[in-house]
Amino acid sequence: MTGAARTLTAFTSGHPAAAAVIAASALAAAFMLWRAARRGAAGARKALRGHQAEDALTMAAAGLAQAVVMTGMWRFFGNVLHFSGAERISMFAFLEISVMAAAFRARRNMRQFGAAGAEGVAVWALSGLSAVFSALDARSGAEAVFRLSAPLVAAWLWHRGLGLERRRSSGRVVHWRLTAERVLVWLGLAEPSARAAGDVDAHRRIARLAKAVKRLRDLRAAGARTWRQDRARRRLDKAMEAAVEHAALASDPARQDQMRDQIAALNAAGGLASLDLAAPWDRRDADVAGRLRELEQSLADERARADAALGELESARLRIEELSRADQSAREPAPEPARESAQEPDRDTLVDELAEEIRAAARAGDRWRADYDDLIRRTGRQRRYCEYLVQDARSAVFGSAPDPAPQSAPGPARLPARAEALASANGHAPAP
Repeated sequence: MTGAARTLTAFTSGHPAAAAVIAASALAAAFMLWRAARRGAAGARKALRGHQAEDALTMAAAGLAQAVVMTGMWRFFGNVLHFSGAERISMFAFLEISVMAAAFRARRNMRQFGAAGAEGVAVWALSGLSAVFSALDARSGAEAVFRLSAPLVAAWLWHRGLGLERRRSSGRVVHWRLTAERVLVWLGLAEPSARAAGDVDAHRRIARLAKAVKRLRDLRAAGARTWRQDRARRRLDKAMEAAVEHAALASDPARQDQMRDQIAALNAAGGLASLDLAAPWDRRDADVAGRLRELEQSLADERARADAALGELESARLRIEELSRADQSAREPAPEPARESAQEPDRDTLVDELAEEIRAAARAGDRWRADYDDLIRRTGRQRRYCEYLVQDARSAVFGSAPDPAPQSAPGPARLPARAEALASANGHAPAP
């Protein structure tokens, strides 16, 4: 057992209550540290949630750079300011803490107001002070350069993070007025648009030709001396030859149109002074025209809506008429089937016709049969009615049969009534 362990055992044996209090305090402190670590980790996860990987790396790198600066400030407070103990511990990192506070405030300002404000300047100023103070106690030039560069790296990382926040919040990017591209364009060494070298050369030659034309025209209008006009004419001929040779002016209609447009624009430049145009801030005519257009558009919309409403009304009217016709046709009784004969034949006439048919069949020696289907069709009546007609026709031909003679009565036998009728119809007397 080591000496520390024996001392702890002796203290615990001699002071059990104090040992218990110390153990409980240590456990409580350990529990509090564990809770604080969990909260710190949760806060870090919450702070990093929704951020890109470069944001987390920026914060980590800036924190490490500040830690490097704090080592230099620790030595500065001890060796230069001769602070020690609690004073040195509580005061050596005040600049680094101020830099981080200013950086977080600048980030909040960027999210809320779109600009870092004074805090963005404070980050650079405080980082520069921290770099100078930490480098004062450097033992070599390399160490001094390192201590100077660390806070500047941290400030640069904070600045780039703020730039990303600015782009995310506003969507705007600062465009510098003085850039290498603009300088090269201004010097004529670069083109502002993506054009081929041939197009650029043709445009310049046609522009030179148009200027030569305008120069000669102005000299003639001013009545200049002959030698000046001749010199202008020679320049014009030279520019025309170059344009025909290098810009294909004789065969390219587009280049010819471009030349005419440039000459017309240059010669009509004096007419710009006589143009009577309204000021751009005088919007009365424009407002009236705009209102007229709005009224025309609203009238067209109202007319379209009215036409649509009229179409719907016409469709509804046609539908109502169709429904009323259907309802009326449903209420009307169904028409009775028309009879084949418009007028029913007379009963006596039918009976006479049937009797004549019976006589004709008897004269021919045939047996007459009634055609009840034809009678039903002709009369439009039922079969029973037709049977009555046939019975009346038979009675009209044959008559009613007499009562038969008694069996015991002597005398010659008589023929049936039908035979007598047939005989009389044929013109013969019945045989005894």
